[in-house]
Amino acid sequence: MPHSTQSRYRPNDTRTCGLARCWLRNGSFALAAEEFGYRALGIDISAEGVEFAVSRGANARNLDFLTYNFNQKFDIVTMWDVVEHLREPARFLVRAGALLNPGGILVIKTPSIGEPCLRVVQRFPSLASTLLEAPDHVQFWTKPAMDTLLKRSGFRQVAYRPSRGFRSPAHGGSPMRKLKRKVKSALRQYGGNSNLYLSARLSIDLS
Repeated sequence: MPHSTQSRYRPNDTRTCGLARCWLRNGSFALAAEEFGYRALGIDISAEGVEFAVSRGANARNLDFLTYNFNQKFDIVTMWDVVEHLREPARFLVRAGALLNPGGILVIKTPSIGEPCLRVVQRFPSLASTLLEAPDHVQFWTKPAMDTLLKRSGFRQVAYRPSRGFRSPAHGGSPMRKLKRKVKSALRQYGGNSNLYLSARLSIDLS
């Protein structure tokens, strides 16, 4: 977590932090939130991922975000690399809003697809898996599209943060594997792909 984010969001007392998804398959974000004084609950659809997160000491559960009765509300709900996988993302954002305390924050990180990338894929469909991570990703977000989703879901106060990578780059593998990674990275840079990293608050209190 960058220093500027630490100083701005670190609580003065223990607060609740709802995580719509653990940092994929390891629970790192849930553990980091605990270090900053939050009572963090991480959830994921991957039972294997939750099991591993729990083995590292994270408070993580394998459950359905849309239907589970949490019996509490949260100051923060985060979705790390979630909305690109959802066929009905508005349902998840509305649910997140219903789980927020008054003044609570929704935090989203998702890949952003550049227009050049979409044009390349239109011309060379075989590159869809490399550039779009299809079919695992079913939504391809741009900032205007995300703004529309947030507005439809009841969020208005939106603040975008600088795009940055969150995962350490891979280094191992055969020479061919390393070459493929370099080509993939170059294609994504050419295509204008990056990340959307934002926080949003509800326009009305849904409590």
